[in-house]
Amino acid sequence: MDSPFLAALRTAQTILVAVHVRPDGDAIASLGATVSILRDNGFHAFGILPELPSKDLAAFLPAKGILQSAEGIEADVFITADCSKPDRVAAGGYPFEHCPTLINIDHHPDNPGFGTLNLVAPDAAACTENLYTLFRDAGFRICKENATRLLLGLITDSGCFRFQNTSPNAFRTAAELMELGADHKRIIVSIFSSRPERFVRLEAEFALNRLKTAFGGKFAWMYLDPEVLAKYGVEMRETDSLIEIPRNIDGVEIAATLRPEKDGWKASLRAKREPYSAGRIARALGGGGHEMAAGCTISAPTMEEAEKILLQYVETELNQHEKQPQ
Repeated sequence: MDSPFLAALRTAQTILVAVHVRPDGDAIASLGATVSILRDNGFHAFGILPELPSKDLAAFLPAKGILQSAEGIEADVFITADCSKPDRVAAGGYPFEHCPTLINIDHHPDNPGFGTLNLVAPDAAACTENLYTLFRDAGFRICKENATRLLLGLITDSGCFRFQNTSPNAFRTAAELMELGADHKRIIVSIFSSRPERFVRLEAEFALNRLKTAFGGKFAWMYLDPEVLAKYGVEMRETDSLIEIPRNIDGVEIAATLRPEKDGWKASLRAKREPYSAGRIARALGGGGHEMAAGCTISAPTMEEAEKILLQYVETELNQHEKQPQ
């Protein structure tokens, strides 16, 4: 008997796949692996990627099947991967909500189940962990390149298996992917050990001149000033890892970065350990995500005002757990 996933794909003529806006490692890996695995197994599939990722992540995309726009393509199955909400889907204007079959594959705990088929695994460390299980159980062939892509998502979203979302199944999945030929060394060297000199100098400037702390050192954050990024030739899409600067400080429980957006200020949030929750802060500000990693947009006229608003919500989160044993 077919799994619900395979049953939904069997009659598909054309499949489109999309991931979330400002795609990170897990999103790029999910997109590339899903499109490539489907095509390798006889399906007519394409991925939509309106926004180009950083060069290190782009190197893991397949050579065929990835489009900036799906204009003119009529799909009867649309797959969203690693998208917590419909408004997070980077579909390039494609009306995916009206597709006859909408398969929602995700691992965000706040996913409302917006698909006609919802395959959400909130205990998975990455969307690619969920995808691997679905493809494996459906009997799909997974080549070495796609095993590498799936492992890329798992490694990046678990912080090299450092974050609290790392489970025994995450390690089992990684082991199975490596047995399929996943190139672990390529991922580590390309993503974590090949930073351009200009980026290292940018990190140093942010750490020395832009880092702020509050609440006895339990909260640390940085404003990602576009002028500073331009000075070092770094694009905003390359800045996801900068949040590790405040997060890695001893004593910090919650870390954040702020950057300008059209409709306000984008806050990326990280909590180092339970019971603190980045997700709770983000949801209170109209955003969402995981408990340890989340984001939101703060509506404020200036960055200083956005900081004040963020500080209020962070203080509430810290005070809520101040007397609890750690």
